[in-house]
Amino acid sequence: MVGSTGVSATVRLTKRYENELRKNFAASFVNDCLSLEDFIDVEKYVELAKSKNAPCIYEVGETGIFGALWELAAAAGTGITVNIKDIPIWQEVIEIGNHFDVNPYQADGRGAILIVCNDGDDMVKCFLDEGFLAQTIGKITDSNDRIAINGEDVRYLTPPKSDELENLL
Repeated sequence: MVGSTGVSATVRLTKRYENELRKNFAASFVNDCLSLEDFIDVEKYVELAKSKNAPCIYEVGETGIFGALWELAAAAGTGITVNIKDIPIWQEVIEIGNHFDVNPYQADGRGAILIVCNDGDDMVKCFLDEGFLAQTIGKITDSNDRIAINGEDVRYLTPPKSDELENLL
């Protein structure tokens, strides 16, 4: 995965509730959240992945990283296993999600892409060398199970629903 999950959700919520957030957070934090807008466009990620001959590039959309993982596995006709703790997420995304009781893994995830390739570690290194946030988060499996692991907890991903932000915006 390249980029942080929940970037677009964080920007949208910060713009909509900026005055409220400025009462509860330091101005620099709110400004940092607003500056995440610069990371929503993933074209630079896509171009680098293509230059490295990535066989599959999938942009995370409005249903978040969990929705994107489910959709990717469904389109490929495979299962998928991911480690939630490996999913890149910026602290700003966590704080805004907590403030609004929004799960950043199920909220608008534009600003990140998923890449399926044979050597995830090598692909991650290419992105890190260019200064991008990247991490190997899981693998494609032969089963139909779409599994997200968080320590000892195992969660089965379900078909994506609407954006978590629907009731807030």
